[in-house]
Amino acid sequence: MKKYILFTSIFISSFLLTFLNAQENPSASLQLEIEIENPTKEINDGIAKAKVSNGEAPFQYKWSNQNTSIDSTRSTGLIEGLKHTLTVTDAKGASITKEFKIPTESITEMFNSNVQPAVDVLGAILFWDPFAATGLYDATVYVSEVKLELPIKETKIEADYLIKSWKVQENEHIKKGDEVAIIEKPDKSTFTVFANRTGSIEKHYQANDTISRKPETGEFKARALGIIHFDEPQPLLHPNGDIKTNTIPFIVIWLILGSIFLLFASSL
Repeated sequence: MKKYILFTSIFISSFLLTFLNAQENPSASLQLEIEIENPTKEINDGIAKAKVSNGEAPFQYKWSNQNTSIDSTRSTGLIEGLKHTLTVTDAKGASITKEFKIPTESITEMFNSNVQPAVDVLGAILFWDPFAATGLYDATVYVSEVKLELPIKETKIEADYLIKSWKVQENEHIKKGDEVAIIEKPDKSTFTVFANRTGSIEKHYQANDTISRKPETGEFKARALGIIHFDEPQPLLHPNGDIKTNTIPFIVIWLILGSIFLLFASSL
């Protein structure tokens, strides 16, 4: 009887500790799977797809590939044979990070994966900015507004989408992650658009208007759903969320100094 009571106590204690640990560490419930694909033997065309389970939507997908949108579950143009990373964050701030590699399937892909690290090191040296590195100036690019666009993962086809309703008023101050609008797809299913930054919203469309993924005549990109105006200038971001910078590369400084030296030497 005592052994039974002891076993039951241990079982309940273990269950409670596991439950409390899950509450303190919400990312433990967030699970991520990455499907990889190498469609051809050409270089730099690897594909990765993310599958997230548990957690609370909306999710943000921060790929190491700067050209992949932070809202996209799919990254393309990846270099085969090199390590890539993906960090997924849910609405509550729980996150999970995974590394993955696209297997090489040809000699050119193997050669490219071996040479690319050396190219990156050389690029880091040639395009290093000594002034920004020493804090003489801020190389960050700032903007006062950002476009609120339809999420790529929900609008993969160039079609017309109906704005069923707005969740916010014109010029209302919203926070990143807030629900902004409900959009209806051509198949009558709906999805929610969330604020991608914090600020005041300016609408380009009204409820029951249609918005298209197709660019209007004379334009290269489709019109955005609206614009979010910042309270103060904010850093301009790459599609994956990295901050954009406008640096003065070391090679430019070297060329300028070299030109000055040659000009001075030729005048002697």
